[in-house]
Amino acid sequence: MNTATYATLRDASGITPYHLAEATGAPLENVLSWEQPGGDPPPDVQRYIEDITAGQAASLREILATAHTGAPVYLMRYHDEIDYYAAYGTRAPLEVYHRLIGTAHAALTAIGARVYVHYFNPGAYSQWLGPRPDTESRRIEWLESLTATETAATELDGN
Repeated sequence: MNTATYATLRDASGITPYHLAEATGAPLENVLSWEQPGGDPPPDVQRYIEDITAGQAASLREILATAHTGAPVYLMRYHDEIDYYAAYGTRAPLEVYHRLIGTAHAALTAIGARVYVHYFNPGAYSQWLGPRPDTESRRIEWLESLTATETAATELDGN
C-alpha cells in the first residue's frame, strides 16, 4: 500500500492518526510519518485500515440494498463512545461509525430513499425494552416506533 492510498483510506474511513496510534500502540510520530513521502505503514496497520474500510463498504451496500427494496432505512447515531462501544465493541472508533452514517445518509438522500436518523437514548431505550433481550431487531423495532411517533406529531403540528 503506497503512502497516498494509505492516507486516503485512513482519512475516508474516519480514523484519526490519534486513534490509529492508540489502536496499534505505535507512537503518534510514527503514525504521522507513514503519511509522508517514503512512509510505509506496517502490514498489520495496513490490514487494520483495509478491514475497517471493507466493513464500512459492506455496511453501506447492505444499507443501500434495504433502500432499493423500498423499505425505509433507519440510521442510529450515538451521542458518546460509551453507548457506541456497548453496542459495537471497541474495534473501530465512534468517528468511523459517524463517517459511515454520514456517507449512508448522503447516498440515501441522493437516491430519494426514505431515511430516518435517530440518536440513541439509552434511558428511553431501556425503558421501552423492559425485560426483553437487547437485539438488533429490537433496536430496529424501537427506531420504527420513534419514527412513527415523530411522524404522527409532525402531522398533528401541520408541518
